[in-house]
Amino acid sequence: MHGTGVERTISHRAPIALGLTLVAALAVVGAISLVSSQRATLDVAQADSQGGFPGGPCPGKPMLHCPALPPPPVLPPAQVSCVKSGLKVSSMWPGAYQGLTGESLELANTTDAPCYLTGAPRMKVGTTSGGTESVARGGLASKRVDVQPGEDLFIALGSPGTCAKPAAPDSASSLTLALPGGTMTVSGLRFGVECGAPVLEIFGVSPIPMSAPTTTAGPPSGSGAKSGW
Repeated sequence: MHGTGVERTISHRAPIALGLTLVAALAVVGAISLVSSQRATLDVAQADSQGGFPGGPCPGKPMLHCPALPPPPVLPPAQVSCVKSGLKVSSMWPGAYQGLTGESLELANTTDAPCYLTGAPRMKVGTTSGGTESVARGGLASKRVDVQPGEDLFIALGSPGTCAKPAAPDSASSLTLALPGGTMTVSGLRFGVECGAPVLEIFGVSPIPMSAPTTTAGPPSGSGAKSGW
């Protein structure tokens, strides 16, 4: 009878002991997780203030001592106008932008001095039907641009690609720009104008020449393009 009482006492205490063991184990796991989290936070802080991270703005340098990127140099305004003889079509390609299909081209400043335009020059598009369409310049007509030697003046124009009632099929074939010193005509445009007159979309400087897509077709006639279509 005495042995049976001992066995009952042990059997009643076993679940209690097992429960306490589980609670203790969970507490240890929680403590380890908390310490790990705090250690990870500490490691990040130490790396941030001492060693930096490879993917940071200054690889291998402390983040607190990482200098800000220097601002681009401020160049003095150009003193002479960009004239026809100092500009050359360096690249040209068709494309689409904001629902318009059209043409992009770059005019390189081939002189050794910066030049400026007080706004987008007057432009006309010649069409395959023999007509002409004036290019709407909008606010870009009064936007001044300064083009440094070797920089490209980036121009993009286009016409609506679709419409409810298109006119007879007609396509742009050339672009004429009224520049100081003369008129420049660029041949080889390839976009439809039956859904509306062309508009100027982009007029600005491209310090790094754009890479025009290359195909088997040759460069535009008379453009002196450096890149194919």
